[in-house]
Amino acid sequence: MTFYENDDGETVVYVAEKNDEGLYIAHAVPVEIGIESGYYTEILSGELQEGDVVVLDPLCMEDGAELRITDDEEATN
Repeated sequence: MTFYENDDGETVVYVAEKNDEGLYIAHAVPVEIGIESGYYTEILSGELQEGDVVVLDPLCMEDGAELRITDDEEATN
């Protein structure tokens, strides 16, 4: 599951964004989900962009958390 319901009741996904220091920081992005089918979830609306690095297991995530991505090339593909 890549989406999470925050304390305000919004459904969010966490996107890892690289900052000026080269570190990845998690940012919550509100989304509206549609059909869920096994491994896939339809995103009906939200501010996700093609190429965004989405955190796949956000249950212990919080906005602004520092992340470590082990293979930068995989994160951008």
